[in-house]
Amino acid sequence: MLMSKLKPANKLRPKKGRLLISDPFLDDPFFKRSVIILTEFSKDMGSMGFILNRPLDFKLDEVMDDFPNTDCTISLGGPVEKDNIFFLHTIKGLADDDIEIAKGIYWGTNFATLKLLIAEEQVDLSLVRFFLGYAGWQTNQLEEEMKEESWFVSEANKKHIFSDNPHEMWKTTVQEMGKEFVHMANFPEDPNMN
Repeated sequence: MLMSKLKPANKLRPKKGRLLISDPFLDDPFFKRSVIILTEFSKDMGSMGFILNRPLDFKLDEVMDDFPNTDCTISLGGPVEKDNIFFLHTIKGLADDDIEIAKGIYWGTNFATLKLLIAEEQVDLSLVRFFLGYAGWQTNQLEEEMKEESWFVSEANKKHIFSDNPHEMWKTTVQEMGKEFVHMANFPEDPNMN
């Protein structure tokens, strides 16, 4: 197939702390041109992560009544548990049970502590990302999608998690994967438009 020849091989495999970057022609409404940080990865238990490039048009305090009045934005993290809010941050020692998913990037577990620190203006909000829902895969589901070449895998860093340009994130992340991937970043969303 011509499309397979246009796509270079991706040698990285999924694991906690890496990015999943959707294939240019993945046509799922949630995952089209998405970049996801994997927060859990297990062949036996399934996997989960948060979509990094789906900002929503409202602020966090509009969906959480008891949250301090701030300009915190929120993103659609994925189609699972869309009534729950999750957060990632880079504040070492925020809570003892926070989970480090990549070097210096933590999956926050203590909303009460975070809310208190925000209310007291002791937290730089540029170091925190909020998500409504998450992306999840059952046992072996992500591996099957990898075989179908639905995803590319890349290393993650703080720049990806806290990007201030989510609308360009898919394209720039593909370009960062190396020169053999650059042409893919310019593929039209609709292959019939080529």
